[in-house]
Amino acid sequence: MASKTNTEIGARSRELRKQRSLTLEGVAELTGLSKGHLSRFERGEKTLSVASLLRLSEVLNVTVGALCDGPSSKQAQSILICRKNERQSGQQLHSAAGMNFAMLNRGDKDTNHQAMVIHLPANSALLEPAHHAGQELIFLLSGALQIDVNGETAWLESGDYAEFDGTLPHNLKSGDMACDALLVILTS
Repeated sequence: MASKTNTEIGARSRELRKQRSLTLEGVAELTGLSKGHLSRFERGEKTLSVASLLRLSEVLNVTVGALCDGPSSKQAQSILICRKNERQSGQQLHSAAGMNFAMLNRGDKDTNHQAMVIHLPANSALLEPAHHAGQELIFLLSGALQIDVNGETAWLESGDYAEFDGTLPHNLKSGDMACDALLVILTS
């Protein structure tokens, strides 16, 4: 009889495969595993080696941890929620400019992004240009925000969106009013 853990991991694998519109045959081909073995794995009747789990997680575009230790409820598997009391707040980002932030995604999860709400007081700017790996996405929630990226300047008003290569030197400056923005940094 299959253990509950094997059954849960197999069911999670099947759910992820179906969410990605992948067939059992397609996953078998991409992982180099037999269709029969994968089918029995999804039913909780077989286990996979660590190497096979790594290949499967790559094909399903999740970490091995997310595949094996994913949440048990269907809603929690599809939706990551960070409650406001779980947010990490601080002023470590350019605190001399008066900018503060509240992280939206929890720091204890492996993700390919950082999401935060930033607040800049009126007439403030970063003290020196920033740069980092990945893409930066900004959605302005309120106020006006000037973005300087590699010598190119643009103004955003409430409801405007911008994205740019984070490796380029960039700076943010608020207008005559304080501004708030949703900022996402995609790292891969």
